[in-house]
Formats: sequence, C-alpha cells, structure tokens
Amino acid sequence: MSQPNSRAFERWRLIAVGVSVLLVISVLKLGADVVGQRPVVRIDAALASQLQGLRAPWLDSVMMMASALGDGGQRTAVTVLAALYLLWRRRWRWALALALAMIGSALITPAFKTLFHVARPSALYSGAEAYSFPSGHATSAAVLYLTLAWMASRALAPRWRPLAWLLAAIAILVTAVSRVYVGAHWPSDVVAGMALGGALASLAIAFAAGARPATPDTQPELDGVAFITAVAIVAAVLGPHAFSKAQRLYGPYLQSELSRSAQ
Repeated sequence: MSQPNSRAFERWRLIAVGVSVLLVISVLKLGADVVGQRPVVRIDAALASQLQGLRAPWLDSVMMMASALGDGGQRTAVTVLAALYLLWRRRWRWALALALAMIGSALITPAFKTLFHVARPSALYSGAEAYSFPSGHATSAAVLYLTLAWMASRALAPRWRPLAWLLAAIAILVTAVSRVYVGAHWPSDVVAGMALGGALASLAIAFAAGARPATPDTQPELDGVAFITAVAIVAAVLGPHAFSKAQRLYGPYLQSELSRSAQ
C-alpha cells in the first residue's frame, strides 16, 4: 500500500469531513422531527409494529443475542483486540484512529440522547438510560465495523474489497434491527445511530488514511482474518454471559408481547 500523495489525501480528507458534517446535520434534523412529532413518529410506530409482528421464540433468542453482542463490554473488547493487533503490526495511526472513534462514540451518543430526550418504546430502562435517540448500539456498531472494513479492505485486491464492506453492513444492520425488535429503540433511533456512526467512521478513516503501513502487506487477508477472529473470540468468551443478561432484561417483555399478539 503506497503513501497517498499530499494533494490527493487532502482532497479525500475534505470529502470525509464533508460527509461527516452532512451526516451529523441529518441526525440533528431527524431528532428535531421526532421531538416535533412530525410524520416520522408515525412511520416509527408502523415499522416497529411490522417488525415486532414477526416475533417467535426462536427469533427472540437470535435477536437478543445480536443485541447482547453489541453491548458496551463486547464492543470494547473487540476494539481492544483489534487495536492490539494493529499495534503488533506497528500501525500506530490506525490503532489510534479506531480507539478515538470508539471513544468519541461513547461520549457523543449520550450527549445527543440528553439533548433530544426521546423516550424509548418500552420501559426497560430508567434514569439517563431511558432516553432513546440515537441508538448507542447502532452508533458504535457503525463506527467499529465500518472502520475495520476499511482497514481490512486496503490491502485486498479490488474484487475482494466489497466482501469486507458487505460483512460490515450485515453486522451493523443486524445490530440495528435487533434493537428495534427487543423494544429498546424506535427505527429512527437506529437510523440516526448508523448515520452518526458513519460520520465518526469517516473521520477515523480520513485520519488513518494518511499513515504508511510499517509492515509490508505480504498477507493481504491477514487483517480481515484478525478482525473476524477478534469478534469470534469476544462472542465465544463474553457471549454466554451477555445473552443471559439480555434474557433477563428483554425476555419478560418479549414474552408478554408474544402473548398479547396471540390473543
């Protein structure tokens, strides 16, 4: 991977910043629409009802696991493992970009929630956690997986690069859908979260793109394998406990909703 020339890099960085600004503006506009009880609120209710109409015991388990794997502890563990790998490969700037983006996600999302004060669709949370817009799970998933997809795709042949982005998109969408399914968020919450995460990922990528790899890319598939392995390790080690926690939190609510829909 060659060092980008200064002019091309500056142009790319400006584009990334512009995209980030537009995405943040879209989040603010969507939040204002939700607070103002505009048509998006009715769309939220309709889409949530359609998704929740698909509820079944087996799907409850799948969605609770998907939601659980997006919790803070699991996201942090994947970030730490990925960053350690990048440091081992002497990609200091990439590791810093990933860490700063995830820290930014953890700080900015609660600030937006406090700003908009949107109530969740269910009474599963209390205190500051009762605010819904935007989804922290969707935000951090977008930051994490989009940034890792860019890093994994850099050394790959062009024909293989879409695969990295496809896997990232699937992980982000499954996380987002699961949050609506378990009653933790409205659809607009996860849309805003993905947009906000995309903004942060764009900035992280723009920062990381200026770095020259400290090690030759003799194994272009190694980055992707390392990132997937990090996710798999976290799922295997932390997944069972996270799923048990999700069952305790969401299980009674999902069971009551299933029973009510069967009547």
